[in-house]
Amino acid sequence: MGAATAVSMGAATKEAAGPSARTAGFFSRSAESPAQKSIAHIALGETANGTLAASDEVLDDGEYVDFWTLSVPTGQTVDIQMRSTTFDTYLGLVAGTMGEPGEIMGTNDDADGSTNSRLQGHLAAGNYVIFATSYRAATTGAYALSVTGSGAAAGAGGQIQAGQTVSSQLSGSDPVLGDDSHYQLWSFRGNAGDQVIIRMESGRFDTFLHLLQGAGLAGETIATDDDGAGGTNSQIAIALPEAGTYTIVANSYAAGATGAYTLNLQQVNNDWAARFPGGGDPNGKYAVVVGIDDYPGTPNDLRGPIDDATLVRDVLIERFGFPAENVVFLRDGEGNRAAIANAIVRHLGQAGPDGTAVFFYSGHGMRLRENIGVTGRLDPETGNNVDEALAVWDGMILDEEMALLLQYIQARNQLVVIDACFSGTATRGGDAMPKFIAASEVDNIRKPTNFITNELGAGLGFGGGVRALEQALTRPDRHLLMAASSEDQLSWAIGRWPDRSGPASLYTYYWAKMARAVPLTTTFNQLHRVVSDSVNAFVSRNANIETQTAQIMGPNSNTSLGAFFRTR
Repeated sequence: MGAATAVSMGAATKEAAGPSARTAGFFSRSAESPAQKSIAHIALGETANGTLAASDEVLDDGEYVDFWTLSVPTGQTVDIQMRSTTFDTYLGLVAGTMGEPGEIMGTNDDADGSTNSRLQGHLAAGNYVIFATSYRAATTGAYALSVTGSGAAAGAGGQIQAGQTVSSQLSGSDPVLGDDSHYQLWSFRGNAGDQVIIRMESGRFDTFLHLLQGAGLAGETIATDDDGAGGTNSQIAIALPEAGTYTIVANSYAAGATGAYTLNLQQVNNDWAARFPGGGDPNGKYAVVVGIDDYPGTPNDLRGPIDDATLVRDVLIERFGFPAENVVFLRDGEGNRAAIANAIVRHLGQAGPDGTAVFFYSGHGMRLRENIGVTGRLDPETGNNVDEALAVWDGMILDEEMALLLQYIQARNQLVVIDACFSGTATRGGDAMPKFIAASEVDNIRKPTNFITNELGAGLGFGGGVRALEQALTRPDRHLLMAASSEDQLSWAIGRWPDRSGPASLYTYYWAKMARAVPLTTTFNQLHRVVSDSVNAFVSRNANIETQTAQIMGPNSNTSLGAFFRTR
């Protein structure tokens, strides 16, 4: 810290024998030296209670001492007070962090002629340590410590960069939202499709995060989270919908809560052309398999989808001759809207008319309470006024969005396998867990604000580009769809199977097992029947699982596996 702030905290009244004479030397010791009990944190706007006890660290003159860390996010005037009714207090402030040499900012013994202590003055942004001790040696007793600040820009956190962790604190001087909870704002810039993880942690209060698209509180809220990082910590994981400025609102769950926190931003800039370069053999075999177990910021995590995707990947490579490098595997956070859209169009799109393209998805399916996508005569859900969707890592992909993506693929041999609830129209517009987002959680899943082509830079928006959408959505389907359930049924993930160590979803388990076992002369209709029979038999043996009726529709249903996959 600069010398300009060194004398602004007031004069010490105890010069030769008191703890101030040795504070800098003690402070330079290892941070492991003080007893754990004697190190705590206090934030601007907080009042904390402490106790000097014989178990505390002891200064050279025999005084017990507690250390309190303090973070000051912006330069401001600070008022630190220590009060006790049982002993004569002594207060000091050092600039720096525990375990490192620090500059003494000030000490005080008798504020206002009493036995209480007080330090006042301007502090620059940074980290500080308060030492709370007594005037006389071997003194014990309870005390109160308070820190207030003024003059900081209201709600101003500042900018945060990808890969950065910042330390700050909510204080009583920060502004409040409508529920009287304090907040600070942090901004960053991102590009469409950038995958970001925002994590907020605090040991002093229950954190809450908001992510807004735009600058300041005027932006549109695109994600919120309370405890996605576990306990009272928050996490938002999302693929950014557009290029531009984003605002993080670092907030508390409860009204009036204050204290220190850390905020971390991780950001991946996806160069889709580099990730999925294309240019492969148009007669080749290409696949994209997606498995999503982790749904950040929600209580909807699954066990099984990543295992499902692994089973299908292995079947494609080992039974049907797909080159391993031609199978794209998207796990959890990799399975976001932008990545799935680009993988289908750029990777599967390499397959020409005589090539083969396979898309597999396992995760949650969901039924919305409203119709937010294509409406009118182009709507696949004509008459029910709702939308079905795949619940991907950072939001959802509507069934008509999936239908449009598949129209980019030219291969005559297209197979789509969907293991999710309500999957019967997924591409047309105990130990067992249902794979759906409950109605109470639907509103916590980010809904798309533009059509999936926005993730591809094609710019077909909701309510716009009607002719282009009509041309795409009214073309005959070129893909064969095999789905785990009908459009109004649940699909199930099973935690344990007798013949494998990991979990797997009910439908995928039997699909992969039978696809390995049946002759290559078996048609897809025949495969569908043996898989469906196995699923039904399992359901009949397990009374806690509802009926799950597998579906098949589209061209090539009577084509043999060997002919479709060009496998002998």
